[in-house]
Amino acid sequence: MSDYVDTVNIEGVNYSIQDTLTKLELGELEAGQVYSTEKVDTGMKWTGGQTVYRKVLLFQSPAQGNANFPSNNNSVTYPIGEVCNGFVSASGWVVHDGGVRLPVGMPLTTGQWAVMWLRTNSHPANPNTIAFAVGTACVNLPVAVTLLFV
Repeated sequence: MSDYVDTVNIEGVNYSIQDTLTKLELGELEAGQVYSTEKVDTGMKWTGGQTVYRKVLLFQSPAQGNANFPSNNNSVTYPIGEVCNGFVSASGWVVHDGGVRLPVGMPLTTGQWAVMWLRTNSHPANPNTIAFAVGTACVNLPVAVTLLFV
């Protein structure tokens, strides 16, 4: 018997793990939580009573990567599409080799890593953007990043 499952049952409906992750990315599984590519009010408040928003960014990883840790020279900048005065959290993954998800910021082997830099509204050159860099094994792959920001 395997220690891993390929399906999950939610309220009497069986979903494949791939479908479940896709639906979770799109906000179709967690009751009361909306994951969207549009800005969503989470109902949470940050310091000073600021509203915390959630937004999912879906994009293609850069076409160039390094085997070892990145420099800003090989990063690609993507617009967030919202004014971000501060970030509460950010998480994401690169969809790799048949649907395997590599967490952003967690290197596995040489060339198999992804990192991001978040830039707020006050960044002088590229406000409200995310810079993304990957290892050589993670180029031209789908990426999903969930941001919580104020």
